[in-house]
Amino acid sequence: MEKLPTKERLIQTANELIGQASYSTVSVAEICAAADVHKGSFYHHFPSKVDLAIAAIDTYFEENTCDWDALCSSSIPPLKRLIKICDYVVEKANEETAESGHFVGCPLTSLGAEMAGEDGEEARLAKRCREADNVFLEYWKSSVRDIAAEGHLKEGEDLDEIARFLHAFMAGHMMLAKVHNSIEIFEKDLKKGMFRILGISLDDIEKQEQ
Repeated sequence: MEKLPTKERLIQTANELIGQASYSTVSVAEICAAADVHKGSFYHHFPSKVDLAIAAIDTYFEENTCDWDALCSSSIPPLKRLIKICDYVVEKANEETAESGHFVGCPLTSLGAEMAGEDGEEARLAKRCREADNVFLEYWKSSVRDIAAEGHLKEGEDLDEIARFLHAFMAGHMMLAKVHNSIEIFEKDLKKGMFRILGISLDDIEKQEQ
């Protein structure tokens, strides 16, 4: 199989190694060795490890927002949209777990949490994580507004607050599964928890889908 260009190979390797361990424990030398790239070539493409990590986040962001754009299409009924999002996230988590041998979780959440409170170069990385995370929050806000427009939520509910709760539940549930290294924990209660936040019976929705 033909190798990826050097820059793309470094980004892919950084995503894999940082996902398997952490940003702080993976060195430039380890990334270069795993990507089969000379250290001089690394610095030709990236001034620092921070710049590589930001490029890795950008790649992850671009790939995932394409999927989320499709999942959150206005042509999909909003409650079915929520089910499809949960199924999509679980499917990706299963694929990543099978590939890496452990629960990887969300790179944005994991890296953002690791960089929280950092200054200097790492502050740029923390800022990029927050920016990307805020974009995903907007998907939740849009979906919650559509759920409310269909009459599934009580009048006067704070829709942005509900969206933040859904976003936080998924991120937190993913982090908990990572702590326990358990795809089962993540898969078991994700969908049920999301609908519990909305105050909607998941059983009723799934019966309607049958």
